[in-house]
Amino acid sequence: MDVKEEIKEFLNSLKISQDGSLLYGNERVVFTPSVLMSIAFTAAPYNKFGDTMRTVYRRGISKYAREIAKENENLGARGVFEYLLKFFGKLGWGRPEIIEFSDSKIIFRFYSSLYGKEVGNYLKLMGTQPMATCPYGYAAEGVLNYFAEKEGKPLYISEEVKCAAKGDDFCEFIVIS
Repeated sequence: MDVKEEIKEFLNSLKISQDGSLLYGNERVVFTPSVLMSIAFTAAPYNKFGDTMRTVYRRGISKYAREIAKENENLGARGVFEYLLKFFGKLGWGRPEIIEFSDSKIIFRFYSSLYGKEVGNYLKLMGTQPMATCPYGYAAEGVLNYFAEKEGKPLYISEEVKCAAKGDDFCEFIVIS
């Protein structure tokens, strides 16, 4: 599917609820400039509370992704994982790509991550060393661990090995069990 088709698909997926909320599918959404979302969600909390935020984000985002996995269980682990990456891409968080997907190792990337770039810019502005900050790996953990627990397999853990916030060309995640 080319970019124009993806944009049309996205626009056709938007609906207005009776209370005036903007919906994407059944989820309520708010459009904000990427810099505001990035600062509010990640950069300011990291700047104020440091790496402690990583634990908070891992737990919250993983739990959210587990719920997505539970609701879409019929798609299987890879299907839900692809669904989630596509959803993030449609939110404008970057273009996702799966590099490798096996039972014990998943590698994926996000290209043109405004989220990562804006967090990196803010951290530099505040005099903080840019660090890997993107939450996509925690979402991957949530989806994959939902299925791993159901199947009695070892749990997954993610690591962001490249990040636009650090100046890398893309954000790359390795998820292993």
